[in-house]
Amino acid sequence: FNHEKRIDRLVSAFSLIAEKYPQWHVDIFGEGNEKQLIADKIQECHLEGRVIIHDPTNAIFDEYKRSEMLVLCSEHEARPLVLVEAMACGVPCVSMDCPYGPREIITDGVTGLLARDGDVQDLAAKIEWLITHDEERYAMGRKAREDASKYKMSVIMKYWEELYTGVIS
Repeated sequence: FNHEKRIDRLVSAFSLIAEKYPQWHVDIFGEGNEKQLIADKIQECHLEGRVIIHDPTNAIFDEYKRSEMLVLCSEHEARPLVLVEAMACGVPCVSMDCPYGPREIITDGVTGLLARDGDVQDLAAKIEWLITHDEERYAMGRKAREDASKYKMSVIMKYWEELYTGVIS
C-alpha cells in the first residue's frame, strides 16, 4: 500500500460496478504506509465486506488460484512480477497501461486487458467485461498460463547462459 500502486483506483473502479455484481468481491493483500487511506476509501465507497484488506501471505499462489482475475492499477512499474505470477496460475489480468511493464507482459484481449493509464472508468469497464464474459475470461486465463511459461527459469537461464558465454568470448 504505497502511492505508486494506486490501489485507490481499484476501489474506485469497483465502486462503479459493485452494485450490479453483488456476488463479486475484491481481496487485497499487503502492507504499507497507505493502508489506512485505502481502508478509509473502502468505507467512503460503502464497500466494507466487498473489498477486503488481508495481511501479506506466504501462500499467494493459492490466492491466485482462487481468483477470477488480477487487477493492477500502478502509476508505473519496472517489471510487474505480480502479473507473471498470476498468469502462471491461469489468472487473466486487468492492468492500467502504465509506463514500463504491463504492455510488455499482457497481450491485450488475449492474456488480459489493458485500461487506459489513469482512467478509472475504463478500468471499471475492463473489470466488468471480464465479470460478464465467463468463457472469454477462462480462455484468457488458459492463454495467460501458456504465455507465462516463457518466464520459466528453464527458458530464461538459456538466455543468461548465452549472454555470459558471449561476454566471456
